[in-house]
Amino acid sequence: MIPAAATLDEIATVPALLAYWTAQDRTAMAARFHEQAMTYGDLSEAVETLSSALIAAGIKHGDRVAVLVPPSIDFYVSYLATVSVGAIWLGLNPKHTAEELAYVINDADPKLILFQSEIRGRAFSETINEIARSNELRPLVVEITGSGLVRSLADHISFPAAILQNAASPSDRTSVHPDDPALIVYTSGTTGDPKGALIPHRGLTRCSLIQAELLGLERPIALNNLPINHIGCVGDITTYILAGGGCVVFQEQFDPEGGLALIEKHRITAWLQVPTMFQLSFDRGRPEAYDLSSLKVIVWSGAPASRNLIERLRGLAPLIANLYGMTETVGSITYAIDEPLDIFEETVGSPPPAYCVRVGSAEDMPANDGEIGEIQVKGPMHMLGYWRRPKATAEAYTPTGWLKTGDLGRRRSDGRIELAGRLKEVFKSGGYNVYPREVERCLEDCDGVSMAVVVPVRDEMFFEVGHAFVLPKSNDAPNEQTVMDFCRSKLANYKVPKKVTIDPDLPMLPIGKLDRKALKKRAAEQQP
Repeated sequence: MIPAAATLDEIATVPALLAYWTAQDRTAMAARFHEQAMTYGDLSEAVETLSSALIAAGIKHGDRVAVLVPPSIDFYVSYLATVSVGAIWLGLNPKHTAEELAYVINDADPKLILFQSEIRGRAFSETINEIARSNELRPLVVEITGSGLVRSLADHISFPAAILQNAASPSDRTSVHPDDPALIVYTSGTTGDPKGALIPHRGLTRCSLIQAELLGLERPIALNNLPINHIGCVGDITTYILAGGGCVVFQEQFDPEGGLALIEKHRITAWLQVPTMFQLSFDRGRPEAYDLSSLKVIVWSGAPASRNLIERLRGLAPLIANLYGMTETVGSITYAIDEPLDIFEETVGSPPPAYCVRVGSAEDMPANDGEIGEIQVKGPMHMLGYWRRPKATAEAYTPTGWLKTGDLGRRRSDGRIELAGRLKEVFKSGGYNVYPREVERCLEDCDGVSMAVVVPVRDEMFFEVGHAFVLPKSNDAPNEQTVMDFCRSKLANYKVPKKVTIDPDLPMLPIGKLDRKALKKRAAEQQP
């Protein structure tokens, strides 16, 4: 068992967080999933059991353990057990195709693949075993035949009997260092093949402790229905709740009505989602039918929220917050908490004192206030680099060591940062730079528009023009001409999209964002 630290300030590894809060109160609730409930004492014992089996299976410091399960207690235990023995945890997404799963597994070369045999009606045994057989390292494949990892390892996991009989003792563990990688999180790959960002223990713990302090909840209870291969699931929610000694309520997949029911049932206090999920909770769920009075803070990140959505969220909780970060920064690096509506709508807030964040110029210097530049971060908490990609790692930093986010923004005189879009999404129309996020924000102010994405398409006269895809509100869909006229009244002519497509079934990424890459392909296919 890992010894508990005396204070939270001393903690710089994930297993030390678990040890600290278990020592505080073993009976406090740590996790719930369906009818399963675990206290911190239960969670620690389950982690101890699985980590001992991992060591007996030959998992050593720095080895990768790939896990394919939904957001669940099984995910939580596998994550904590893996990192507690110094191995690197890798989450796999059950929505991915066999080809996508093979890419990630073959790139990461895990020594062990732990997977649930069936998820949401899809069987995985044949797929995972075939991938493992074709991998040069031939990883050990261990199947979970039911959602019982935390109760009885022998009954529910196909570890070879010899491994279970020779389970390691705590003394066999290699110590975990704060700068060791805890996770590999693969980026979405919207601009090329996905890359595995190595996330350190220090980054996960410090970012989570900072977030816990800023949001200020005592033993928070949070809903987690994000895919386990995403930093939002592992870091922004799970590790943040662990840092605050709270309880994670898992939902196997996002469902607007089901999520609202869980908030009422378990008296959830912290609701963290991307804006699309919140919007769908209003449009397709029935918030008025549930008792949501337990909510103390609502947090959105991953994408901007519309003014209408922000107003509706403000009516549900005494505190709302907008966070900005990315996989490579590990946690959020700017915060807007309890701000006026226009601040939420126009900015992502400002960095807390623990972070060094700037808007950088092309000359690797700070940009002047009001000038558009790339948002960059520096310090010990961001990623260690990309797995087996030294060139990509080097390209991710400026010559003076600032991590490049790829996001464009401008720093206001009050220190808050406004987003202007992705560096690689900016396009030129008639010689002018068009920042898609500026146009999307305008579109989302139009009546009946829930969300929007603007992508460039080739144009003989202007080189590139915008094609807007609009997700309408369920009961108030505008027509294309209305949207176009609204944009013309608000934007310069070169920013106005030349085509608008309104569709309630636009493609979405698993994390709940509109799939910009798929929409760019669709726009190109629709070109005359």
